[in-house]
Amino acid sequence: MPHPVHGLAHLRTCFGDAVEASPNKLLELFMPDHVADRPLSLREIAQPSPDLTQGLIALRGDGTLSTSARIVIAAMLLDGTPSMERLARAAGLSARTFQRRLRAEGATFKGLLESVRRDLALASLVTGGSSANEIARTLGYDQQSSLTRAVRRWTGASPRNIARGQKP
Repeated sequence: MPHPVHGLAHLRTCFGDAVEASPNKLLELFMPDHVADRPLSLREIAQPSPDLTQGLIALRGDGTLSTSARIVIAAMLLDGTPSMERLARAAGLSARTFQRRLRAEGATFKGLLESVRRDLALASLVTGGSSANEIARTLGYDQQSSLTRAVRRWTGASPRNIARGQKP
């Protein structure tokens, strides 16, 4: 089913003219395995950012709303703090319907945001190149101390220790 605002044009820029509406109102993508298995850099789907675009997101997910939401949340972090309302709009759903469907999968927006922040923060700390302050700002934390507390909650270690190679 075409996006209520963007139709199918935005998909054609990535997948070519073969994109067409599905009669069963589902998005169906057919592509060779070697294309589906290729990592997709955040740089390819969002504004370039020097902070967290080092990590790659697999193009193929498990088909759930929560997995798709995680990918969109990661991209939204590059241009500001994601909100449940923005995410619901991006999915073409009302906020209430979006919440209900996430709940049916055992997920919440807050939990998904926390999970994406955790994965991106730990990946960025391990690969280096960004300070904890830069990572905190990119992930939408008000202060570096908020990131430090979050990393300690997730791993029991400080961001500095994670960056030095202590396994989370």
